[in-house]
Amino acid sequence: MARWSSFACALLALGLMRDASCASPPPARTGGVDYGSAVAEHGRAQIVHMSRGAVVVAERPLGRSLRGDFEPPDMLLLAYNRDWIETLRAVVSAAEGQARVGLLVTPSEVSHLGQSGLGNPPHVDVLRTALDSPWIRDYGPIETYDDVFGAVWLDYDYTWSRPADDRLPRWLARVLRTRLEASTFVLDGGAIISNGQGLCALTTTSLADSGLTLERDAELARFLAALGCAVTAVLPQVPGERTGHADMIGQFLSPEHVMVAELDARIHPETAARLDETAEQLLAAAGMANQPLEVSRVPIAVDGNRFYSYVNATRLRSRLLVPKFSFVPETVEQTAYRALRVALPAVELVAIDADKLINHGGALHCLTLGLGSSERRQRGPAAKRIRKRRG
Repeated sequence: MARWSSFACALLALGLMRDASCASPPPARTGGVDYGSAVAEHGRAQIVHMSRGAVVVAERPLGRSLRGDFEPPDMLLLAYNRDWIETLRAVVSAAEGQARVGLLVTPSEVSHLGQSGLGNPPHVDVLRTALDSPWIRDYGPIETYDDVFGAVWLDYDYTWSRPADDRLPRWLARVLRTRLEASTFVLDGGAIISNGQGLCALTTTSLADSGLTLERDAELARFLAALGCAVTAVLPQVPGERTGHADMIGQFLSPEHVMVAELDARIHPETAARLDETAEQLLAAAGMANQPLEVSRVPIAVDGNRFYSYVNATRLRSRLLVPKFSFVPETVEQTAYRALRVALPAVELVAIDADKLINHGGALHCLTLGLGSSERRQRGPAAKRIRKRRG
């Protein structure tokens, strides 16, 4: 328990939490502002249907927004897994000087972790807890920001077959003394992407998995309001991509810049067309949000239902951790890296072996979860940014 307390204090020093102290008891789930009810009072979501998918415009209380994909984290969470120790070692090394690492490990793996030495670096904090799987991005808390509470985590239902994973957000919120809001909806963290200023996207598959349809617009409005999504692109499902998660095909590089996966239409005509539609729908959503948006296309490779996605990357302060696949032709991989360097000229690319990850259906973004944002605090309250933009 002493280790957990020191870990919480370390994060508090980084400014991850607000209005908390190491001596104070952890707060219960926040009652706070009922964002769903606030939106319901204003009306239902407006839905613009497209050839596949849609763009949803939903009123939201001023000042709440979903964490931006590109925001460098104060803390990078990882789940220990002995099947890809070298990949974890590379991520921990790349995070040095960029973010603290919270390494989640089950009690049965503590001795193996000790042998690996992964918990030894001074920027790593080890957290013992029960887990069912390593995909922390999907079952970990989803972070939003608002002008009342600062950082607020959202806890969505996770698959019934992984009860320990489903409990992780509540446990972590107690350990780190962070506000947590429960939701009756289902949403994996990798299912939604955000520009941090109210523009979001998820696929039709993820929307259905959440128990929602475009016809249930009142519920849809409440769902998006809690996330802080004012305008949301509901993207077409990409054929063969088995996760249905938006972070496999797109990710925001800044509030005004997004990368979208690209394929050779001569080899994969249908899949390439869905990715082109994804880019078009993101631009349409940005237009409805009255926000500028630049789209950078990043080549990926596909083999059956394996998507070797270089878009599924993890952003740190001055580095982008990008997958490296031995199964992908060198020309494709280098073309993807060049596209990323052009899109992020001031950011160092760190290529990390993701072969074992992709064989289990994920990549680097799926394996990691960033929490806290010094950059967000420096920019100031969300409400000020929104007022200035609308000004």
